[in-house]
Amino acid sequence: MALIFFAVRVRHGKRHGTQFTREDFLRFEQVNREILDEDMTEMLRNNPPDVVFNAFSQTFFKGAIRMFQRDNEMKSI
Repeated sequence: MALIFFAVRVRHGKRHGTQFTREDFLRFEQVNREILDEDMTEMLRNNPPDVVFNAFSQTFFKGAIRMFQRDNEMKSI
């Protein structure tokens, strides 16, 4: 599971020229923990990485967007 997560981060960084900070990686790890419910864990466990990569990356990015939205809401309080 960690390998797929790492691949998503590296692929995104290369595509967009992003240099992630330590804080970014901590936030990504939090997103990872939030999205790894029973269904996602089961899918990752029972399928090869090339099969689950797209589903995982889409779920991960949706989770990251939710986290950033929550952070922005907290800043406006």
